[in-house]
Amino acid sequence: MKPHPLMNFGTFGLLAAALLIPQAALAQMSPPSEPMLRIRLVQASPEPGPTDSALATLADLLRRNMTFRSFRLLDVKTLRLPAAQTLPFSGRFRLSLEGTAAALTVTLSRGSQTILNTRTSLRGRTPLVIGGVPDGSGGTLLFVLDLLAESQP
Repeated sequence: MKPHPLMNFGTFGLLAAALLIPQAALAQMSPPSEPMLRIRLVQASPEPGPTDSALATLADLLRRNMTFRSFRLLDVKTLRLPAAQTLPFSGRFRLSLEGTAAALTVTLSRGSQTILNTRTSLRGRTPLVIGGVPDGSGGTLLFVLDLLAESQP
């Protein structure tokens, strides 16, 4: 029985064969990358008014589940999970995130005061809404966390 042609080349043959594998095939063989977490700071108001177009889908969801009618996007931040990071936001807010999408510890603080400390899990396209913080102008601040598909900004 004749040996396979690659066996005649030894290690060099295997290396050469590996270099010929298309990148798409390599991507399918590698483990999935860790998800990206998007955090949006949203000003919500019970008064009718304009809503930022970047919030259209989220606004529909919030209107069905809350009493808010208009929404303004104040800030957006993203980070790769697992995380161990504290993100600053306007109004002296800080959002500390630690863990993976399946077990994420979230701490919302303002100045030295902790407003919320919770452990949660994020799945699929379902957002986590942390909020109820008055913004001082009749509106409410919401922190919306969701996992991004790799192709989204």
